[in-house]
Amino acid sequence: IKVSISLTAMYLFYKCFLGRLTFYQWNRWYLLGYSLVCFFLPLMNIYGWMEVHNSGQVLRFVPAMHSLKNNLGTLPESQWTLYSFVLLVFGVGVLVMLVRICIQFYSLHKMHKRARLLTNEGIRLYEVNHPIIPFSFGMSVFIHPAQHDESELKDIIRHEMVHVREHHTVDIIFTEILVALNWFNPFAWLLRQSIRQNLEFIADRQVLEHGLDRKQYQHLLLKVIGQQQFSIASHLNFSALKKRITMMNKIKSARVHLIKFVFAIPIIAILLLAFRQDQDPQQTMQELVPSVIATDTLPPPARPESDKKVNTKGYIITVADNEG
Repeated sequence: IKVSISLTAMYLFYKCFLGRLTFYQWNRWYLLGYSLVCFFLPLMNIYGWMEVHNSGQVLRFVPAMHSLKNNLGTLPESQWTLYSFVLLVFGVGVLVMLVRICIQFYSLHKMHKRARLLTNEGIRLYEVNHPIIPFSFGMSVFIHPAQHDESELKDIIRHEMVHVREHHTVDIIFTEILVALNWFNPFAWLLRQSIRQNLEFIADRQVLEHGLDRKQYQHLLLKVIGQQQFSIASHLNFSALKKRITMMNKIKSARVHLIKFVFAIPIIAILLLAFRQDQDPQQTMQELVPSVIATDTLPPPARPESDKKVNTKGYIITVADNEG
């Protein structure tokens, strides 16, 4: 639950403040870095550090989520049966998504075996014998030359070279694992889409910076629409074409807008405050009760021998105090 909350907050911040900027490389590292950090935030507890620095006001301002765990712990047995069922559904969903990834890798392996190697200079260029959208994966580029003329093939290869050179396959595999572990969270799917879309923005910009005509390149994108695509790989028509064309024609963002990336730090701070583990008052009482009981059950201290007197029948008679 905490990982899902973190991913949702990170995506909403990106969508509201960073998605319209043309700092594509910065966005790439933000999306990858903060997505990875979201898995570690729930494991960090800053309560002790806040107590040492006398930050009680801040702790009261942001409530802790651990109270939810305490409430779940008091549920009757029937509720735990429902919890176990939900946990089972989650595990089955993760397993299905991981199997899906394995099937995609197997399909890629089969395509690789059937493809013909055209060149191995820097990158491995493969010819596929059926119509597909050109795509890259790892250090390999797959194309169907019969669909394009020579000039188009050069532009396509230049585009895919960007993906290969900057190791965008790592981002793609990461998004697949991210969705597999958070398949129930719609924001994880949106985050996957944004990461892949941003990779296309990076490739588009670098292709245009090498002198390719903007309109000619956009017509090339239109030409490959509707052809078969390989979902796990980076390919020319992955993200929405309208959005890509809009970003191509967009004026570069002023560098002053880079300060927006700094505003992600307070979001992390708020999440850390919400995920902290405060000292539980009920647990403290449970720790104190045994010691109190042990103290109360100790035998009373023995009185001095001078306060005792033995009668003729052998009974011990305690001399009363002055008060009684």
